[in-house]
Amino acid sequence: MQVTGSIDASSTISVKQVEVATGKAVSSSFAQKSAVSSSFVTSSAFTGNMGDISGSAVSTGSFGRLEGSTLQGTIVTPSQTNITSVGTIGTGTWNGTAIATGYIAAALTSQTSMYNAALKIGRDTHNQFDFATDNVINVSVNAVDQEFQFAAGGTFHADADIVAYSSTVASDEKLKINIENTQYGLSDVLKLRGVDFNWKEKLDGRRDVGFIAQEVQKVIPELVREVDGLKGEDSHLAIDYGKVVPILVEAVKEQQGQIDSLKKEVKILKDK
Repeated sequence: MQVTGSIDASSTISVKQVEVATGKAVSSSFAQKSAVSSSFVTSSAFTGNMGDISGSAVSTGSFGRLEGSTLQGTIVTPSQTNITSVGTIGTGTWNGTAIATGYIAAALTSQTSMYNAALKIGRDTHNQFDFATDNVINVSVNAVDQEFQFAAGGTFHADADIVAYSSTVASDEKLKINIENTQYGLSDVLKLRGVDFNWKEKLDGRRDVGFIAQEVQKVIPELVREVDGLKGEDSHLAIDYGKVVPILVEAVKEQQGQIDSLKKEVKILKDK
């Protein structure tokens, strides 16, 4: 059986009226004394199935409870920001601003994707992943924006130390072409200057040891590249310290050759 006509915002639907109209028993908490607009009930608003509502519902007031039922269609509720009653949205669109977390299933097994140009996901606004920037994922921690950043091309930025038990860098021969012995060696290492220094703003201004990128760039430019700054900072030079190792290896080999040569000379002098 179907109900036709309309109900204005001042109307009250009693349980008995719904039972008579539908021929089915309904929950006593269904929608009594709830304000609805004149467009709420149409000729298709109630179906013969108990507890099902189909069609379109538009309200500036509040809906009553809906128990053990499936609400189908499109709900537009300018003044209601949360779904707070137990039930299921079967099909359609919820146009409110939030769904209370207590009413979201623990395992959304049917959810395979979520896309939004301003999407942010996290514990709260102080700890979140921010997808709002094209080709960049920013991570905020403890209310500090861009503590970490994932950039297009596979670059990962961290605003402090990266701590790990080990790190591995791809170095397979099949990944490389134009392989030659390095041109850098002992003479180049001797041109490098190790320095002690304090950071101006980073790492709480702590004392550290390293190179000056501009100085290294003049000697071994392959070790230096320019990187983007975080938190609106200007780009700056960075050194790949790991690549110093093969140069040091060649320098040690070269120096050992000199030592071996000197040993031979000393032996000759002693044998005379």
